[in-house]
Amino acid sequence: QYRSTIEIVWSCLAIIFASTWICVHPNVAGYKTTLWQRLWKRVKLFLFAIFAPELLAVFAFFQWRGSRRLHRDFKRRAEEKNLYNLWTYTHAHFVQMGGIVFKGPDGQAGFQCPDGWDYEEIKDFFALQLPEAAISDRSKGSALAKTLVIMQVLWFTIQTIARAAEGLPITHLEVVCLAFTVFNIGMYICWWDKPLDVVY
Repeated sequence: QYRSTIEIVWSCLAIIFASTWICVHPNVAGYKTTLWQRLWKRVKLFLFAIFAPELLAVFAFFQWRGSRRLHRDFKRRAEEKNLYNLWTYTHAHFVQMGGIVFKGPDGQAGFQCPDGWDYEEIKDFFALQLPEAAISDRSKGSALAKTLVIMQVLWFTIQTIARAAEGLPITHLEVVCLAFTVFNIGMYICWWDKPLDVVY
């Protein structure tokens, strides 16, 4: 089957850029940041994913592992205080990414460090039993968009493997694209429950 160079380049670059842009989930940019500041933060993370996808995949894995550890901590603390635990992995990601803001005695807003958070400091927030839907309302992520991109990536992967099995040539760019899909799918899995572009 004949394929033009333009078709190969266009399809590969479209998959690389679309899948990478959808999969990057930056932490909260900061309190009262502008749209351009939040966009720039995501662009920087996107460029990092383009030039060093393996490093960002490792970073995503550590965030995934951290969210699981926080979720277990939430569950244990809820049992200790006889609270009904509504906290999910999304809540854990939300805390870890800087989604909770506290005001100090001077009235200045500040972020709670997720690695050293103290139950007594956030007990009122914890007792609110914040619904996951409330976090999702602040998130710009779309499960449908993620699913569509994953389906596109999987279809490209299947086609490439089928061409290799039939002995048809595969370009270097397609091999690079396959490598990106492996890292991006890993990041999709790690960040599936993480809110995207949360703003205050």
